Amino acid sequence: MAGPRAEIVGVARFDQTLDAAAEAIDNMERAIEATNTLIAADARRRAPRLSGRLASSITTGAEKNQALIGSDLVYAPVIHWGWPARGISPSLFLVEAAEQTRSQWIGYFEEDMETAISKVKGA
Repeated sequence: MAGPRAEIVGVARFDQTLDAAAEAIDNMERAIEATNTLIAADARRRAPRLSGRLASSITTGAEKNQALIGSDLVYAPVIHWGWPARGISPSLFLVEAAEQTRSQWIGYFEEDMETAISKVKGA
């Protein structure tokens, strides 16, 4: 004797839209670009200035769903993190920029996630 049967409608559409949402979450280019722009601008304002070279050297990039902000100047990490043995105190201008703008850039990622999730459809 066969038991009750159930038919699930919309599984293919759900699976397809769920895959698209997962891909969108894996690739949050808009949020990363906006985050980079926001933090880099704030970090440029906070960077210690003698010549202005450090502030103008701040660059951005992205790698596997990560916003990357830094400088290619050899002395940038020393100025940022400090070097106690040499009497250089940390300035932490990048960390402070990220912390002070946190509510804004977290919002960028929340918006992208909500947009991706809202596109998941069933039947």
